[in-house]
Amino acid sequence: MSNRSGCDIVRALGRFIACRSAATAVEFALVFPLLVVLLFGTFAVGWSMHCISSVEYALEQTSRALQLDPTLNLASLQALLDKDLDDLGNQPVKLTMATAKDTYGSNVAHLTVTYTYHIEVPLVAKYSDTITRTSDVFLTVSN
Repeated sequence: MSNRSGCDIVRALGRFIACRSAATAVEFALVFPLLVVLLFGTFAVGWSMHCISSVEYALEQTSRALQLDPTLNLASLQALLDKDLDDLGNQPVKLTMATAKDTYGSNVAHLTVTYTYHIEVPLVAKYSDTITRTSDVFLTVSN
């Protein structure tokens, strides 16, 4: 801890403000691009996480709709999914449905969504990945 008095600190601050050398500008020029990349990267990763979460939520909502009305076909389910994802813009999310009987004889629908997301940050390579999520819906339960 320094033993400076208040006057010394004020004088030092005054000298710092009065200094007109280019060192500060050079430091700013070196650090600013990194801060911009960090800012855009944080936003891009956050947006991707939001999109993935929205796709998972839309799959849950679509699964609930199918459970309430087991007569819905794949086209109707895809329309419900797309309606829930309108806020994401024109990003394709593919829905597939397969039905099977489980070991107890109940009809189960397996809804699967596939979504490709991209993370783009200036001065950094573009990153793309595909997520696949599945939801199982009991259509009829055997006794």
